[in-house]
Amino acid sequence: MFWRIHKQLVGDRLQEIVKWISSKDDGHEIVDSGYQESPDAHRLVDGKHALALTTLRDANNLKWNAVPGLFWDRNSYNISHYMSKLPEHVPVLNRNGFFLTADMIKRYPALQPASGSSEIEVFVRPNSGNKSFPGQVLRAANESEWRSVWTVWKNTYHLMDDELCWCSPVVAVSEIEWRVWIVGGHVVAWSPYSWSGDVVDWHSLPNEIAGLAEQVAKNPWQLDDAYVVDFAIVDGRAWLVEINAASTSGLYQVPIDCLMTALRNAALSIRGGV
Repeated sequence: MFWRIHKQLVGDRLQEIVKWISSKDDGHEIVDSGYQESPDAHRLVDGKHALALTTLRDANNLKWNAVPGLFWDRNSYNISHYMSKLPEHVPVLNRNGFFLTADMIKRYPALQPASGSSEIEVFVRPNSGNKSFPGQVLRAANESEWRSVWTVWKNTYHLMDDELCWCSPVVAVSEIEWRVWIVGGHVVAWSPYSWSGDVVDWHSLPNEIAGLAEQVAKNPWQLDDAYVVDFAIVDGRAWLVEINAASTSGLYQVPIDCLMTALRNAALSIRGGV
């Protein structure tokens, strides 16, 4: 088995991961910044003995491009792909949103029904799973201020006019959310994380989220052999926030042995490694 590990993705878990890989007598390659390719990396091309934990940028640049060994795909993690595949009974936090291009968002106030308040706000995130910008709330005190807010946002992330964005009402969620790894139709590991950036102690998976995660894992449609789902609790109810690729998602405090064992087995059995 051969691993491609990017420092930027795994952060301070690197030594722990390398120690685990070594305990399996597996080979590995550490990628630092930007894109680099070594002779060993070519072993990923045929899908044998291979698995990558890397950044979105590196995944996009890999010449084997979403073939076995990389639990990621250029299009599968777009909201426009997976949102339509999730059954209606699965509570998705932003399901009642709509698509606008980055340029069209400047006209967002004109699309909203009149209300007693002049404040304008909307949660915006990219359709693309490649995350051209982080999901965030755009907010302005009034319509005349909106154009300035929109301009700063668009210029900050150097967005093209036709960048497709998912827009939805603003929902207050807990600062602590849960990332769950689903591999081969099973929940194999999870970790709490805080969108505020604060370090949080380990939390057990709440029963509401555990039940919803199992429901997603057992759904006949599965996005990939291995992927991650982020969940949150809003008003006492568990909600699916988004789905991301297992090869390019941050690890937070996930138990390394649980996760790496499951991914390794998936790469060997599901992905056809020997």
